[in-house]
Amino acid sequence: MITLGELQITNFKRIRSLCITFPRQGTILVEGPNESGKSTLFEAIYFALYGQPIVTETNRKSLDDLITYGENQLRVKLSVHTDKNTLYIDRTVKRSKGSTITLRVMSGSGIEEVINSVRAANSRIVQELGGIDGSALLNSCLVEQKKLSKLEELDAKERRDSLMKILNLEKLSYIEDRLRVPKGEIEQLDALKIRYELANCLSQKEQLLVSLQELEEDYRNGLINMASSQSKSLYSKIASAKNDLGQATELQQLLARKRELEGTISANKPNRSFLEPNTLAALFLSVIILLVALFANISWFIKGLLLIASVAFIAYLVVSNLRRLTSKDATSQASEAQLLALDRKVSEISTSLGLKDLNDLQDLVNHRNMQIAEYEAQIKFLQTNPEMVLGVDLQSRKQKIDQIKQEIQVLDHRINWLRSEIPSGEENLRSPQEYKKEIDRLEEDIRVREIAVHILQESTKRIISNVLPDTERNMNLLLPVLTAGRYHDARISEDYKIEVWDEEAGRYVGKNIFSGGTKDQMSLALRLAFAIASLPQERGTSPGFLFMDEPLSSFDEERTQSLIDLVTIGELAKIFPQICIISHSKSFDPGTFQYFIRMEDGRVTSSNLSRREELSLA
Repeated sequence: MITLGELQITNFKRIRSLCITFPRQGTILVEGPNESGKSTLFEAIYFALYGQPIVTETNRKSLDDLITYGENQLRVKLSVHTDKNTLYIDRTVKRSKGSTITLRVMSGSGIEEVINSVRAANSRIVQELGGIDGSALLNSCLVEQKKLSKLEELDAKERRDSLMKILNLEKLSYIEDRLRVPKGEIEQLDALKIRYELANCLSQKEQLLVSLQELEEDYRNGLINMASSQSKSLYSKIASAKNDLGQATELQQLLARKRELEGTISANKPNRSFLEPNTLAALFLSVIILLVALFANISWFIKGLLLIASVAFIAYLVVSNLRRLTSKDATSQASEAQLLALDRKVSEISTSLGLKDLNDLQDLVNHRNMQIAEYEAQIKFLQTNPEMVLGVDLQSRKQKIDQIKQEIQVLDHRINWLRSEIPSGEENLRSPQEYKKEIDRLEEDIRVREIAVHILQESTKRIISNVLPDTERNMNLLLPVLTAGRYHDARISEDYKIEVWDEEAGRYVGKNIFSGGTKDQMSLALRLAFAIASLPQERGTSPGFLFMDEPLSSFDEERTQSLIDLVTIGELAKIFPQICIISHSKSFDPGTFQYFIRMEDGRVTSSNLSRREELSLA
């Protein structure tokens, strides 16, 4: 619990010299006429804690503005007690020279730490206050004059920031910030992914090039084999056609020989008449000569010669004719035998050539010559255009080759783009496996961080979200007291806007329809409810003091007494050990408070607190 100890002020605004000691527990009334320095007491405590004046929208003070007119410097000393340490804060401001500080941190065991750096001291004070900075304190237990509705006017971010500090969640926020993945790490991961993809693309391209080389080699060999196989088939067909032509030529020769033999046989066919006409005429002439020789009147000698000659010539004719007949029969028999053999050979060749009619032989020869020419043309085409006659297997290989070339082209485009994303001079690449290992490590680290940040965010959100229902519950306890029983039920929206149940209207209505005094009472109820909800007593660093500057300015007598009862004997007195009300109202009994300070013209004219009038500026 944080409580205030001794406060000493010199030349701070209207207060020239003041020294009071706050009781560890009790209610204090600071009273006096306007411009007597009551609110200055409030501002001095704020300045001692944070080293800055309270800043409003229309009042952005410099430190010099805090120095009393006609003086050159101010000094404020304040002691603050926490559960563990006591802080002794001593701040000085010299006109036009800025501020100095001496902060003494005294531990419970008596160890003292002295800090003279303004920045370090300010940071240490906020740390000792549990992370509660000036704005968070002003939104909770320091209620400024005419700032009762301040909580309602905060935007969501400002309210969340205040709650983070009041609830001491800044440590969670600090851890969250430390765990949050830095932009540079995300950029590093993106750069690694680009390098990994580039290395992977290059590796894929290398593998595809090897596959392409093998496929193209197989494809070329396949083309050669296919061309060779088809050429062999065509050469075989040409050989078969030429063989047919050879047989056809042989057949033609055989047919010519056959015709020749048939002519020979026809010419040598024997005449079955004994004497041929010429022989018969010669024989007839010889017979006439013989008859003349017999019956003619010639000498016997001549007769005898003619008779012998005639008989010899006739004998010759008979023998010659017999020899002729015998010779022709032998020739005819030999030719017929050859003709028979030729017929068998012609039949065999005709059957081999598939000729049913020998008259079609020339057509067959012409057809075979055409086939040979066609086969030779196909062979020449194969030799010059082997890819035009692909088989199914080679077509599949060709498609695969085209597909790989297309993949390589796509990879080249991607590789060029990836290279353009790598800064010049950093083109050296590692293996894809090394990049993948580093990427996995970074992604795992980022994933763990994101999970941790999410858990912290959700935890913070749940803690902060619990403040709203607690605030609403506390407000419904305080509202009837502050409104003298007029209003009992209120609800608070997520943006901390107040709606109150109006019996006459029979519904919840916004605060803005009520009178100024009632609106102030509702806003004060909200501020106090929020302070109770956001500053739980079990926290060792929660403020144990509540300061309200002129909260009664718009309260009537009945509702003024209700607030006085609330802070002196009611719920607030049980929660906050130190409660200080600054007021110039005369509508309540000052004796209700345990302690009082009466101020006039910047000085304490009377008080039942222990005090000293002078504070040295040395």
